[in-house]
Amino acid sequence: MTERWLVGLPAEADGRVAWTNPGDGDRVCRRDSLARVATLAGRRLVAVVPGVEVVLTRLEVGRIAARDLAKAIPYLLEEQLSVPVETLHFALGRPAPDGWLPVAVVSRRRMEEWTGQLRLAGAQPEEILPAPLLLPWEPDCWSVLARENLAMARTGPVSGFAVDLVNLPLALRRALAEPNLRLPARIRLLTDSSVLALPDLTALGIPAQVEEMRGDLLSLMSVQAATGCGINLAQGPFAPAGRVGDWLAWLRLVLVFLVVWLGIKAGLGWMDADRLEQRIAGLDREIRELFEQTMPGARLVDPRVQMQQQLLTLQRGGEGRGHGFVPLFGRVAGVLRRMGDVELRGVRYQAGKLELTARVADLQRLEAFERALREVGLAVVLQGAEKEGTGVAARLQVEGS
Repeated sequence: MTERWLVGLPAEADGRVAWTNPGDGDRVCRRDSLARVATLAGRRLVAVVPGVEVVLTRLEVGRIAARDLAKAIPYLLEEQLSVPVETLHFALGRPAPDGWLPVAVVSRRRMEEWTGQLRLAGAQPEEILPAPLLLPWEPDCWSVLARENLAMARTGPVSGFAVDLVNLPLALRRALAEPNLRLPARIRLLTDSSVLALPDLTALGIPAQVEEMRGDLLSLMSVQAATGCGINLAQGPFAPAGRVGDWLAWLRLVLVFLVVWLGIKAGLGWMDADRLEQRIAGLDREIRELFEQTMPGARLVDPRVQMQQQLLTLQRGGEGRGHGFVPLFGRVAGVLRRMGDVELRGVRYQAGKLELTARVADLQRLEAFERALREVGLAVVLQGAEKEGTGVAARLQVEGS
């Protein structure tokens, strides 16, 4: 398995962040600019955010359909929250067999700050994880980390909290009183020299084993990050851009190339005419090839203006009510990733609708593809399907509902 780099957020005042690379063997925590860490790590980056900013809770969801959970959770939790649900971001874990669903709640403003720092540094992490869920955990043992005046606890695979150190006994008593929660046989209390006095936990009736933490916090967490923590905060509006974002970045690169080419063409008038014509002819061929790859079927008139208009159209489409090319294709791309066996052969966007050409194994998989598209809020019209070898070729029209 590829080692994943851990970086702590938010960045410090000087723009540096703490980070560690488990692959370097010694798991040493270092400090550097976020942009440099993003360049070194690429897409193997995992961002860790403070536990005090995230509330980890559970809900008994019963028979609520999976497709409706994301919409229902904010209102199921509304009475337990002290701020309007519209100001919060909800990230869902995997439902447990007993019907309980783990949920992480965090301020939208905090998520925007963290993702803004990552975006400015050119970083696109695989996951954004709450710190308590990266503490060590085993079935009969809760882990508590005490540092300075704060304490973090992990009470289960996807449960935990962060509080002021003086409030740790109260927080643990509340956690022990939660319904359907497996009680621990012992508590592992990790601490370091920054803690002058530990709170008394004897009243809990559970043995507490005090250990001195070796090394730094991120290095400790890197062991758990390799096994996954269960709740990734990068969901919904904060999910990675994926292939659509990559395509927009490619369009921007092509536009920069066109601008540079036009500058060269305007500034080389003093050069030898034959050499200039050869140079321009070669660049023209490259521009035409890039244009045809990026905008197949379009007539080449003024490449710079056409590419600018296309980029503006895509960007404005993504900023509207969710019916532009970027949000539409983003939902389609998510369905394609989940199904895995649908071959997308062509995409055409016009008047707020996507026309997809795809190949599937059989009619049952085609129906499953249509159903999956509808489950993410898309209206689907099957325009045609025909047998093609051992599979089925289909044309579908998709638009936001």
